Amino acid sequence: MGSVADRVDHKCRVVFDMDDDTGEDVSYIYDKAARKMTKMRRDGNVWKVDAIVVPSMIMSTQEMDFSRQG
Repeated sequence: MGSVADRVDHKCRVVFDMDDDTGEDVSYIYDKAARKMTKMRRDGNVWKVDAIVVPSMIMSTQEMDFSRQG
């Protein structure tokens, strides 16, 4: 995902909100182009998004433009 500015720059709507009656967090990111909503959940003062990492999408250090120093 990224920062709120990054999401907005990529045509997403970012909403931080709480249900007035239940106090439940109802925050989300809406991708306007894909018409897809991603729910965020609040943990203290941090909003988190669950992610699934597919092993085939993980790059090795040889595929990256940098390597670990030291």
